[in-house]
Amino acid sequence: MKLTVLGNWSPYPAADGACSGYLIEGDGTKILLECGNGIVGKLHKHCKAWDLDAVIVSHLHADHCGDLAPLRYAINAGFLYKYRKDKLPVFITGQPSEKLQPLLKFNDCLRFYYFEDITDTITEYGTIKKQKIKNLQVEFFKVKHSIPAYAVAVTAMKKRIVYSADTEYIPELESFAFGADLFLCEASVLEKDMDYARGKHLVTKQAGELAKKAEVKKFLPTHFFPEYEIETIKKEVEEGFGGEVHLPQIGESYEI
Repeated sequence: MKLTVLGNWSPYPAADGACSGYLIEGDGTKILLECGNGIVGKLHKHCKAWDLDAVIVSHLHADHCGDLAPLRYAINAGFLYKYRKDKLPVFITGQPSEKLQPLLKFNDCLRFYYFEDITDTITEYGTIKKQKIKNLQVEFFKVKHSIPAYAVAVTAMKKRIVYSADTEYIPELESFAFGADLFLCEASVLEKDMDYARGKHLVTKQAGELAKKAEVKKFLPTHFFPEYEIETIKKEVEEGFGGEVHLPQIGESYEI
C-alpha cells in the first residue's frame, strides 16, 4: 500500500498548504481519507477525483471535510466528460437518520450540500465497524473528540495503515493501532497548551508515547497548528516517542 500526504494542517492551512487529507492506494483501490480545506487541488497532483473508489471523513469539522463541496464539482466533471460512470461511496460520521442519508451535514445545520447527484452510498459509519472497499478492508474505531469522530484502519495484503483522527488520549487506541505497519497520528497541541487539548486532541508528547506503546513499525505525526514552530513540534513528539521522528510534508508518499 501507499499513503500520500495531501494536507497536514489544522484548523486552517499554512501558506500554500492544506488541511487534513491523505490518499491511500493499494491493490488497485484508491481511498481519499479526509477532505479538509484545500485538499482537492493537492489530490489532483496525484490522481483525479473521479478516479477515487471512496471517500472517508473521520468527523465533520471543516479542516477534515471542508473540501467536500469542491470534490462534488470535480466528481460531476468526471460524469460530464465520461471519465466516471459509477457514483462515489462516501463514509461520514453521524447518527442514523433517513433524512440525513442524501445529505452531508456541515457545522450544526448551518448549511447542507446535496450529494445525491454524485453518490448513492452515503454511510454514517457510527453504525458499522468494518467495511470492504473494493480490495481494501476498512475498520472504524470511535475515539474521543469534541464531536463524534472515528479512527480508521486500512488493510491490504497483510499490511495495515492506522489513522488516529482527532482524539484525546485513550488507552484503547493503543490496541487499535498496535503493530501497525504505518501509524498516522495527530500531534496537534504543544505541552504548554495542554489545557486546550483536553477532551479533543492529543498533545505532541502523547502522540509519541502512543506510537511507542503501540509498537508501530512506522510513525508519522500530522495535523499541525500553523502558528507553532515545526522544530518545537518535532522535539516534543520525539520526547514521547523516545527517538527520532520524521514530520511528513505535503506531497510525500510512503510505501509499506
